[in-house]
Amino acid sequence: MPSWLTGLFLGGIGQNSKLHCVGDGALCIYEQLDRVFGTQAGFLIDFYHLCDYLAAASNRCAPDHPSVWLEQQKQWMKETVSQGFLRHYNLI
Repeated sequence: MPSWLTGLFLGGIGQNSKLHCVGDGALCIYEQLDRVFGTQAGFLIDFYHLCDYLAAASNRCAPDHPSVWLEQQKQWMKETVSQGFLRHYNLI
């Protein structure tokens, strides 16, 4: 059992508990949370890591103006519900 999971059980998480997780977007973490907690847990990619991922994609997504594209995406993220963003980019 992962140490974070042991900590949750020791902390008193139960069947009716809701869990909100913040992470760097690693698929293995999301999949583990989904497998163990299903709809009991939510997951949010933190803004810092999200911006890193978008910056890495900017040259491919907007080769003529990557910095403009990146700023647009960051602004859109600030104004949009995260689930809509993830669906837009086919991440969920």
